[in-house]
Amino acid sequence: MSWRLLCILILFVALAAPASAEPYWVAYEGNDLPENDGWWRITGPQRADRWLEDGALVIDSRESVFITDYYIHQMDSVPDPGPGEIFVMQWRLRVDEIVNPYDPTIGVVFDSGWGTGFVVGADFVQNVIVSDLTVSFAPGEYHNFEFWSDATYNYVLYIDGAFAFGGTMWPFPPGPQVTWGDGVEGGASLTHWDYFRFGVVPEPAVAAGAAVVIGLAGRTRL
Repeated sequence: MSWRLLCILILFVALAAPASAEPYWVAYEGNDLPENDGWWRITGPQRADRWLEDGALVIDSRESVFITDYYIHQMDSVPDPGPGEIFVMQWRLRVDEIVNPYDPTIGVVFDSGWGTGFVVGADFVQNVIVSDLTVSFAPGEYHNFEFWSDATYNYVLYIDGAFAFGGTMWPFPPGPQVTWGDGVEGGASLTHWDYFRFGVVPEPAVAAGAAVVIGLAGRTRL
């Protein structure tokens, strides 16, 4: 069967699949500190310096590699996407400086306990579990990241609209959460976060085809 025919069949199946839960969307746009906008701020004994600049949150933890300063959304649960749905995370990030290989982190764990996460360096992003799932990007610039996952726990990651890599989620304690920020103890960084958004939405046909094809193709990267 050709890839083109396979994609067409996938799209018909996706369009016929009913949604199983109420879609939702949460967006942090850098207009206020995250804790004033529905997020828990999680830190160690030392906290990062932070300020708002040109519509972005700046996190500066360069004072110490022992600083962690990250954010968890105040939700009792993170519903799993069902048939006909897709979970999306979007963030726009500029990494200005890194001490040690990486410092910013992004992660999701669903109600089912399946999840995944990423660490970001000055010029690359990497899966936290499968280290060979790594892709580079131009340093010192804003980049747009978009993560999709379907009801089978396959996922794909895009950077600036281009496919980066795909994989499968893992059982991932602790409990349901969506996190982002300076999550690595042992690293330090200066980062600009323009926005961070996530939610479960009805699965568009194009996204459905891309997600399932990546799942059938196995783990892939640039």
